[in-house]
Amino acid sequence: MLTAVPPTWFDTVAGGWPNLLQGLLSGAITGAVAAVVSFAVVNRTNAGTRLLTRRQEARQKLIEAIEASIHTFVGVPDNRPWREDYEAVAVLNFQLRLAAALVAEQNARLAQRVQDVADELADVAVTWREQAHLQPDDQAPRRYNAAYAVVSPLQDEVVDWLGNINPLPRGRSR
Repeated sequence: MLTAVPPTWFDTVAGGWPNLLQGLLSGAITGAVAAVVSFAVVNRTNAGTRLLTRRQEARQKLIEAIEASIHTFVGVPDNRPWREDYEAVAVLNFQLRLAAALVAEQNARLAQRVQDVADELADVAVTWREQAHLQPDDQAPRRYNAAYAVVSPLQDEVVDWLGNINPLPRGRSR
């Protein structure tokens, strides 16, 4: 004789073991997919943020180097020891090299140009050390005019790269 076993609360509410296991498996798969998608989105966003940060840092260092090139040679007294000029150029040279290293990822042509200017600037400073007639204090204008002539063209190139693509000629109205 067969007797009917009354269903337990587990069978009534959860639908039994098969339904419970199916629900658990579905939840695990859904959670894993959500975790993978979330990881991919966060990783992609983080990569974009890192790229933007590197670009901003490169631009900022290049701007600082160009500002330093202006301050190094503008407003310098006409009677200044050559050693001060030499040290100022050494600092500017380092700033240009740092900017070139950071800009290289963004624009290799400009980075090479900045590096070339830094090299030319170093060559000019070496001539001050090697040529005694450039070392007297009253030769300061000749020294920094020669150095500024090397750096000056780079200033315009950097301004163009930073966004001034179509500059208006001076004195022309819009």
